[in-house]
Amino acid sequence: MNTANLDNIRKSDGTGRRFFKKKRVLVLSVVLILVVWQLISFLVTGSQRQGQALNNLTTLQLEKQRISRTLLLSGTVNSQNSRQVYAPSSLKVLEVLVKKGEHVSSGQVLAKLDTADLEMDIRTARLNLLTAMNSKETAGIEIKNTISTNAASLKAAKLELDSAQRQYKEARREAESNPNAAVQTAKAELEIASRQYSTAKSHAEGNTGAAGLSVKTELAVAERTYEQLYSQGERTENVATAQKELETAQRVYNSLQAQSDNTAAVKSARSELNAAVNKYTQLKQNNVSLSVRATQNRYNTAIEAHRQAQSNPKLNQAANDLQNAQRNYNEAVTKYEAGRSVENPDGDPALQEVVKQNLAIVSEKQAAVTAATEEMKQSIKSAEESMKSAELEYKQSVESSDDNLEQARLAIERAQISYDSAVAAAGEGLINSRDSLDKAQQAYDHALKASRDALGTAKDTLQRAQNAYSSAVSGTQDTLTTAKDSLERANINYESALKNQSDAYTTANTALQRAENSYSSAKLSLQASEQKTVEAAQLSIDLQQVTLDKLNKQLTDAVLLAPISGTVTFSNSTAGQFATGLMFVVEDADHLTVTTTVGESDIGVMQLGQQAVIKTDGTAEEEFKAQVGFLASAADKTATGETSGSTNVQFAAKVDLIQADPRIRIGMNARMNIVLQEKDNVFAVPIEAVVNDAQGEAIYVRRADKLQKLPVASGIQNDILVEITAAALEPGMIIEANGQAAAELLATSPSLRWEE
Repeated sequence: MNTANLDNIRKSDGTGRRFFKKKRVLVLSVVLILVVWQLISFLVTGSQRQGQALNNLTTLQLEKQRISRTLLLSGTVNSQNSRQVYAPSSLKVLEVLVKKGEHVSSGQVLAKLDTADLEMDIRTARLNLLTAMNSKETAGIEIKNTISTNAASLKAAKLELDSAQRQYKEARREAESNPNAAVQTAKAELEIASRQYSTAKSHAEGNTGAAGLSVKTELAVAERTYEQLYSQGERTENVATAQKELETAQRVYNSLQAQSDNTAAVKSARSELNAAVNKYTQLKQNNVSLSVRATQNRYNTAIEAHRQAQSNPKLNQAANDLQNAQRNYNEAVTKYEAGRSVENPDGDPALQEVVKQNLAIVSEKQAAVTAATEEMKQSIKSAEESMKSAELEYKQSVESSDDNLEQARLAIERAQISYDSAVAAAGEGLINSRDSLDKAQQAYDHALKASRDALGTAKDTLQRAQNAYSSAVSGTQDTLTTAKDSLERANINYESALKNQSDAYTTANTALQRAENSYSSAKLSLQASEQKTVEAAQLSIDLQQVTLDKLNKQLTDAVLLAPISGTVTFSNSTAGQFATGLMFVVEDADHLTVTTTVGESDIGVMQLGQQAVIKTDGTAEEEFKAQVGFLASAADKTATGETSGSTNVQFAAKVDLIQADPRIRIGMNARMNIVLQEKDNVFAVPIEAVVNDAQGEAIYVRRADKLQKLPVASGIQNDILVEITAAALEPGMIIEANGQAAAELLATSPSLRWEE
């Protein structure tokens, strides 16, 4: 500043000292304002940062609710009441009146057996009964005639019986000389059942040593049979023959196929198909990907430009320059003020000029910051528009590529149809050859299945023999009854298998039964007549009545009835075939249960009557009420009847549905949540809301943008929630959903702690 200017200032202000004093106050005020502004900015920024961190925490409102601890299990839907219907005799099935899946009522007819021969026997028994009754009336005067007549009848019946036995033995020997697989299986089961019955009978009579030896011998035979079949594997003679025929058919088919592929029509169609496939592959690997990648690259470039516009290094540089200019200005003012004194109140003119220059520079840098800020806004806006445009181009490119690919794919399908048509038209010889190949394949599959079935039958026989051997020492009267029932069913099955194989055997068997019945009746009649008393005649009546009652029971049993009301879930009954084994299974679909297994670590907390909810794959996430209906008192057993020694011990359990639903069906897979513990009207929070440190368990409560640590005690806990109790808890409290995050925030920002 020059002397003339100072003189002008003195004239306008009165004195030079007052001018510089004002100037000094102005400069100091500017500096103080900048310092205060920076301090306030720092404090506001810090407060905003803490407030933002607090707002980032998730909160929830504390309310009383119901909490339960559950056990998740899976199982299979079954009926609470399931009954099996077996064949009562080896009669032919006359009529099947129900199908699998039908609903039946208790006592409804399921099937009827052919009782023509049985009814004939009943008529004969009735006549014999009438004869016995008449014999009683004429026992006095006609006894001799009756004896003579009965003797003749017995002799004739004996001749008829001998003839029937010879014919039966011949027919049986013929049927057994070339048995099919069903007869072989039934015979093996009959022999096993017979030995098991003998074993059980010997055990019941105290002869366990001989029985054990018999069962052990049976086990050894079963083991040798199974080992022989197992070592032979699937390569039986029938399988080898079927495989050779299959290979021959395959060679013939391949030869014809090779010839058919060389026709002009097939070659042309194949060429078109290959061209279509090549075009599709080229579009997918090259053209399509290039177009999409080009638009995707433009989109990525736009994103990068937007990111760079946001970072704006020019604005950062302008801000740094402004800070440097302000620092230089402050230093110039300090130097100027230091040079002023009483003797030289105006200070150094050069330093005063430097102050002016730095002040001008500060104004210039401030303008640069404003310009850079505006430029950044424009750059961001331009980058966002570029992003939107590039994104639209990318989507259009993808859609266009998809359309081209779809057209190419349709071209492949059309070419494939043309090719298939050309191949089909090449000749019927190939089709016939294919049919032969399919039949050979079916024959091979059938032979292979028969081989596997034989091995499976041997394995089942071995298992039964092992079970029989294991139970040889511990059999009871119940075991004897069971073995006897098994023997009777096995005998019925064997007879039915022979009947199904041979019509001659069926005829001979029926004739033998009639002859035996006639002979027995004639013998009883003769024995009664020889007593020559009314009491003997009454005994004959009683015997004939027993025979008639037995036949009538067989006639009644020939009508198979549903034992319960429910749905037929299994049917193994065909009209014209002899009844054998299990024929029907009827299950009550209105009362369902889910069978499952429970580990030993969970069985201790389960009780009968505990509530549960059930879900199935067929009903999505819909829940159905249920309750625990059965808990096994012992762990599941192995095939030998022993408890498993593994660490994975399981107990059987059943969970009954309270109300049936037509969408839930037998055999479905089900998931269950069993309620082990439950409390209502208690405070419950997410598990993550509770922290457990050296002071114990606690939650964090939000109070006026502050955090308060509140000690609590936990109770029932499940996978999501935990019950909490404390005297200070109140409904409506705002608590932190993540207690650990709140604790970490307080550690870094102690000013957020709530103080009472």
